[in-house]
Amino acid sequence: MVQAKADPTGREVAARFPPGDGDRYDRFAALWAVAFYALYGAYVAEWLPGLAFGLLGVCAFVRNFNALHEGFHARRSTGRWRWARHLFVVTSPFMLGYQPLRRNHVEHHRHAQCPERDPDAYLAYGPWWSALMGAITQPEQGFVRYVARHGWSREIWSRLVLHAAVFAVVMGAGGVRGAIAWLIVTRIANTASWFIFDWILHRGWAWGRNGAPGLPRPLRWTWSLLLGEDNLLGVEYHFVHHRFPFVPGPKLPALSAELATDG
Repeated sequence: MVQAKADPTGREVAARFPPGDGDRYDRFAALWAVAFYALYGAYVAEWLPGLAFGLLGVCAFVRNFNALHEGFHARRSTGRWRWARHLFVVTSPFMLGYQPLRRNHVEHHRHAQCPERDPDAYLAYGPWWSALMGAITQPEQGFVRYVARHGWSREIWSRLVLHAAVFAVVMGAGGVRGAIAWLIVTRIANTASWFIFDWILHRGWAWGRNGAPGLPRPLRWTWSLLLGEDNLLGVEYHFVHHRFPFVPGPKLPALSAELATDG
């Protein structure tokens, strides 16, 4: 009888799949945030149709979201691009900034499948309709819940002032037409991101699976084209990502193959 190999340690995996470049993810997060604001400006100026803003805006938002997420797990940045972390796509005046979001996410990984300690429990567990409502109201709930757990800080106050100011400028500059479009596009993109990654991918069909679920190739191509390869691989190998969160998205398939061989 052949005995299965022991699961590799985080140090062993890190030796073969080192964390990504924090500066790179900071740059990409800034790029996609600026792209979203540019798309909104083009829509307000009537250079871009509403449907195009909706599609391209959701893509830019999700790519910004994913770059921030990858940055949470990357090796420490040099700081040259740290200022870019202030370039959030503002969904609501009441939304967390980079460091509180990162702290929440690290705790989510540490306490995955433990609703009593996971700060994302209102998103990741329970019936779908409850998780969906949590995802719709995630910016506000995330803000209130974080303050309830950790209290107010300079980071919270400064981000609240900054986000409120940006939100006011965006709403005022766009008029009623622009404000409605901004609210719809940002809320749809934000809701989909949190609902997929916190609820759908924590269900039994995905949780505990080291391999990819076998999405159809046309869907994979379309997903990668619109939302980026990192996002696609984060979906396909979400459990592997939870096991070894420091491994960059493009390296997850190779790590998955190793884990399958070891098992």
